[in-house]
Amino acid sequence: MEPYKNIEIIGAIKETVTGNGYTKKSLTHLSGQELIGHIIDESEFEGDTHVNIAFSGAQENIAMLGIRFSFPVSGELFNRHVGFVCERGMFYEGVQPMYVGGGIWGKKNPNSVSSTPEMRRSLYERQQLDGQFVELDRELMADFSQVVDDNAAFSDFRLVQFAPKSYTICKRTKEGHAFIDAVKGNASKGTAFIGSSAAIFALSFPDLSIDAPRAIEINGMLEDRAYITLWLVHPMCGEFISEIPESVDIYVRRFTQMPGKQAVIDFANDMQRRVQK
Repeated sequence: MEPYKNIEIIGAIKETVTGNGYTKKSLTHLSGQELIGHIIDESEFEGDTHVNIAFSGAQENIAMLGIRFSFPVSGELFNRHVGFVCERGMFYEGVQPMYVGGGIWGKKNPNSVSSTPEMRRSLYERQQLDGQFVELDRELMADFSQVVDDNAAFSDFRLVQFAPKSYTICKRTKEGHAFIDAVKGNASKGTAFIGSSAAIFALSFPDLSIDAPRAIEINGMLEDRAYITLWLVHPMCGEFISEIPESVDIYVRRFTQMPGKQAVIDFANDMQRRVQK
């Protein structure tokens, strides 16, 4: 089964059902009403996967409702990438950034430097600015390797579109730790990206800003399996929701190599134009 076909629907229901996108599944609300109809269509086109999920039944008092996609991740933490497409450009990070105190070309310990500023700058720019995998020679760049390993690595990232013109992106190192704010903005493009040596995917929900409040979360980037969850009713936003949509359209693109930021932005824009036609 392809990783992007592993789809889980979670929320205020009797049980959690995981299906592959082709099997029709039915979920029941705690009240006994049918809540989730089934996945009514999944078709591949132009290298992308389109998932359409229809809802029926209970339309009120839903505390949480999310659609979660599961992806494998592997490799060095600095070679695991995450991103969200914003109104302009991307929020983009290596899970473990490659920088040192005083700037990536600064000297954390002047008496123990084996790498040059140019070597460190080159790795940082390729990782963070170009959005590509890098090779870190731990013997040649022993000083920089130690600094990178000491840098905080972040497991979970969250974009909450509270209103059509207001979103916040935050991140945390692991479950149980506090989220810290990273970016605030207006209307996001509703697209999340993860990349590692195991899999490279972008997932788009083009109506995220229009249908706010909604949220997208990336979790588990420090483990061997990560999740992108589209929250139709996020626990943080549930009090603002009176009904759930009749159906949602989600688009997934699988890349064979690291695409760079512009390719992910182009995908997000293409998906927005598709739903506007």
